[in-house]
Amino acid sequence: MSKRLAFIINVAGFNVVWFASVLGAAHGAPWAGPVGLVIFALWQLNVSHDRRYDLAALAVLGVGGLVLDSLHLWAGTMTYMAPWPSENAAPFWLIAMWLNLALTLNHSLGWLRGRYALCAALGAVAGPLAAAVRGLAREC
Repeated sequence: MSKRLAFIINVAGFNVVWFASVLGAAHGAPWAGPVGLVIFALWQLNVSHDRRYDLAALAVLGVGGLVLDSLHLWAGTMTYMAPWPSENAAPFWLIAMWLNLALTLNHSLGWLRGRYALCAALGAVAGPLAAAVRGLAREC
């Protein structure tokens, strides 16, 4: 498979899982994102040129996302649609989004490595934009 095609599939897979997670949670199907993630992860890990990095990224972002988003829940600064499997921790559909991001770090987002100012700028724009889309998904 060409690098270009792998890049395109990585971007597309990320977006499919992201929207499946958000829209699934908003419409009573919190399992949609995690199911999409499993399919995407199996594909990405199969074609990865550095599977060890991808597995480490999955572990770090999975645990980090669980802790960070659970802290928001416990502090009362955030509530989540479809709090599955527990109302006492971040929902699995949201953790799936963190794991989904992990699968892009060494692939479609790999070009950002070492470009810290650009990463910060993109995060400053993309983070609030993602939150806005999640809010709109509740209204759909």
